[in-house]
Amino acid sequence: MIEVTNAQLYGWIAAFLWPFFRLLALIGTAPLFGESTIPGRVKVGLAALIAMVVSPTLGNLPVVPVYSWEGLIIILNEVGIGLATGFTMRLVFAVVQQAAKSSVSRWA
Repeated sequence: MIEVTNAQLYGWIAAFLWPFFRLLALIGTAPLFGESTIPGRVKVGLAALIAMVVSPTLGNLPVVPVYSWEGLIIILNEVGIGLATGFTMRLVFAVVQQAAKSSVSRWA
């Protein structure tokens, strides 16, 4: 029989949640997936799927309970990184779109 301790279970949950929050913030603000036409359940499901795939490949993660103040700070940090990445992607897309518009109007 397989035995799982509470410490192992909390470690697995934390290893899933840290990338999940970052990916969820990224998907919520990214240019293609951040649009309102994509339902929220799809965004959450996609973030969960990617987090399940990515979490076993991660290195050393902080050994902090998710339900503590330190865990909340880590969650806010991960969400901030995801938001920054998503907004950066949105900015790059807007620059490319604006450059395409200006080059087309110059030649027309």
